Amino acid sequence: MCGSELQDADSAAFMLQRQQEHQRKISQLPPLINSGSPSNQEAESGANPATTKSSDRGGIFSTLTSTVTGSSRKNASDANTVKLSFRNGGSSGFQGHLKTAMVNRAWEAKPKPQSPTPARTQSSGTLGDATSPTPVAKVGGISGIIRTVETHQKETDQALTQAFQDLQGLMEMAAQMVTMTESISKRLSRSDSLNNEETATFRNYLLNMGIAAPVTKDTAGAVFHKELARELVEFALPIIEREGGTMSLVDIYCVFNRARGVELISPKDLNTACQMFEELNLPLRLRKFDSGLLVIQTLARYSDDEVAQSILGKIQSLPMGAPGLSAVELASAVQISVALATEQLLTTEALGMICRDESVEGLRFFDNLMARYELPLDGDL
Repeated sequence: MCGSELQDADSAAFMLQRQQEHQRKISQLPPLINSGSPSNQEAESGANPATTKSSDRGGIFSTLTSTVTGSSRKNASDANTVKLSFRNGGSSGFQGHLKTAMVNRAWEAKPKPQSPTPARTQSSGTLGDATSPTPVAKVGGISGIIRTVETHQKETDQALTQAFQDLQGLMEMAAQMVTMTESISKRLSRSDSLNNEETATFRNYLLNMGIAAPVTKDTAGAVFHKELARELVEFALPIIEREGGTMSLVDIYCVFNRARGVELISPKDLNTACQMFEELNLPLRLRKFDSGLLVIQTLARYSDDEVAQSILGKIQSLPMGAPGLSAVELASAVQISVALATEQLLTTEALGMICRDESVEGLRFFDNLMARYELPLDGDL
C-alpha cells in the first residue's frame, strides 16, 4: 500500500473498516493478549512510514507500542493493547506460536513443588520444615544492632533464670541433706551398737559433713560476728589441734566455708570474727607474722618461746653430722604448710636459739652453739 492510496478518501474508509474488524477479532481473545492480523500489518506499515524506514531490515518486529486506555474504555479486555507490525514475513510463525500457547494455557497449570535441597534439610529441625524453611529477616544499620543486643540480653536472662532455678533446687536439697545427716547422727549417738568398725566410720563421716545450723546475719543480727567467732572456735579447734596447733587463715577459710554449705561467709567477716577471739576469751588467737602471713593458733602454740623450744628440740635431736633442718622438712614433720614452717624458723632464729646456713642447696638451720658458749674466767686462763 503506497502513500497516494492512503490519501484517497475511499482507501481511508476501507482501512477504517478493516481496523474495526481487526479490533473485534482482538476483543475475542483472552484479556491482556492482543495480536494484529496480516491485513492490519500492511495498514500499520503504511500508516507509519517513518517507522518502517528507521527499523532494521533483518528484524521480525518493527514497532512495539503499548497503550493503556485507562477508564475511558468499559471493556476490561481493551485496557491494555499491544500492536505488532511485521516486515518481510514472520507473521505466520508468530501466529503459530501464539495459537500453541493459547491451547496449552500454561498460566493455568499448577507449579510443581520443589524437592528439598540438602542445605535446607540440614538447616531445618524436622522433615516438615525441609521444603519451607523459616525465613530469617536480616535488618542492617542501627536497628539491626539494637535488635541483636536485645536478642543477646534475652538469651542471657533466660540462662541466668535457669541457673538460679538450679541453684535454688540445690540449696533446698542441701538443706534436706543437712537435716537428714543431723537426724542420723543423733540416732547413732544414742545407739549402743557401735562395736563394729564400719558403723563407727560411718558415724565419723556423718559428724564431719559440716555445720548443721550455721549462724547467719539474718538470725544473729548485730551479734553476728561474735556468734560467728564462737562457731568458728567450736568447729576449727579440733582441726587446728590435729594439725599441730597452727593453721593459716586461708586454710581455715576454705575448710570453714565448706562446712557451712550454702551459707558462705566473706573473708572480711572471717577476719573480723577472728579478731574477737581474745575479747571473748576463746582458746584461739589470730596472729600476723612479719611477712604478712595470717595464722590461727591455739593458746599453747601462741607463745613464741614454746614454738622456738619445740623447733630447737627437733634440731638437737638430729644425728651428729646432719645438714641441719630446712623449712620443707619441718613442715613435713609437724604437718603444717611450708610458709608457716618458714615463719616459725625465722622467729626461732630471731630469739637467738638457732642459726642459719645459706648455700646453693638452700636455707638450712642449725643449733646456735655460740649462744651457750661461756667465756673462761681470768684465773682459768
